[in-house]
Amino acid sequence: PMLLAGVVPGTNTHVLSPDQDGIDQIAAILQQAPTTDLTLVAHGFSGGINLGSGTLELSNLAQYASQLQTWFGLADSPQLTLMACNVAVGDAGTEFVEKLQAISHAKVIASNRPIGHGYWLPEATQLFEAATLRDYRHTLADGFTGEYYNEREFTELALTRVDPSIDFNWGFGSPDESIDADTFSVRWTGKIEPKFSETYTFKTVSDDGVRLWVNDQLIIDQ
Repeated sequence: PMLLAGVVPGTNTHVLSPDQDGIDQIAAILQQAPTTDLTLVAHGFSGGINLGSGTLELSNLAQYASQLQTWFGLADSPQLTLMACNVAVGDAGTEFVEKLQAISHAKVIASNRPIGHGYWLPEATQLFEAATLRDYRHTLADGFTGEYYNEREFTELALTRVDPSIDFNWGFGSPDESIDADTFSVRWTGKIEPKFSETYTFKTVSDDGVRLWVNDQLIIDQ
């Protein structure tokens, strides 16, 4: 909601239904409102992006080829920006971008790192207000944004990444070669979507202390 509210006035925006195929929805939208510059803002992963009720990824590009070829028609030099985390990461990401360009006949721009929380593709400045980009503290990835610090006072940031879940046992080791063992701290931020309207219990297990905030309320401090 924060990103949608922070769209630059005059920008043509559409919100995809989570219950319908995203590729089909986009094809229908572009039939009514053709464009040569399309940006998709969504959760992403290496070699793919979540759209509507499904995904567009390396394994199903051929399946969606006919729809993708209609997105820009015969437009001259169209551009497709995937404002999503980690889409271009690794061999799968590189192959996905190359094949998507070949099928859509568009220049495809994608990120090889998390999007949001202070980092955006340059195209984001044309879509969102500066304050929105500055204040948005989440990432466009499924998981939790982990800020890894090389000491315990959260001042020496060494690494930022998206962790699919918070379930680690580093023992006497380190989360990453850039981080010293046993003297680091981590701050994770993200969202949890409850499946039912009922009471939930949060539990943590750690050996060196942990604090947990939910909706800015400190509920665990040990």
